[in-house]
Amino acid sequence: MKIKGVQKTALGGIITALIAVLMFAEGFVRSGQYAAPTIAGLMLLSMSYVTGKAFALYAYGASGLIVILLCPDKEAALIFILFAGYYPLIRDLLEKIPIKPLVFLVKLVIFNAAALAVYYLSIYVIGLPVDDYIVFGVDITKAFFFILNILFICYDRMLVLFDLRLRKRIITVINKFFGS
Repeated sequence: MKIKGVQKTALGGIITALIAVLMFAEGFVRSGQYAAPTIAGLMLLSMSYVTGKAFALYAYGASGLIVILLCPDKEAALIFILFAGYYPLIRDLLEKIPIKPLVFLVKLVIFNAAALAVYYLSIYVIGLPVDDYIVFGVDITKAFFFILNILFICYDRMLVLFDLRLRKRIITVINKFFGS
């Protein structure tokens, strides 16, 4: 059962606030730069189960605006805005493509476009030093992107398990919270 009206707005406000706190606090955890945007995306996916994808996308927009303005780690904010925030919400649409190898290819193109955008925006707009990608005199950018692609494939599979195992629980908890 989906919640309606003011309850959607309340849930959207709660999720947006939780995402803002999570993204603000990500600097306190060593791997938070990548984990926080991913967890925030899962929060939006959870919200979409009871409000619908369109309303979750509104919450994504509000969260993205707050995160880019308030999050001290702009690279993490870019990861959330350019990929982790919306990908869990559009993943089901991509799965409807009838040719399975094409589904995989489209997912990889979306991910790599976002990863490259984060990389170049981080260096040329935010001003992160290129030296961050040089270890012992060796440029590890290509290896870093290769590892990111492997992690993306694992993340995509994890979304399937998240959906299968937790959808009913999340719907039950949110419906109990809102008295539906």
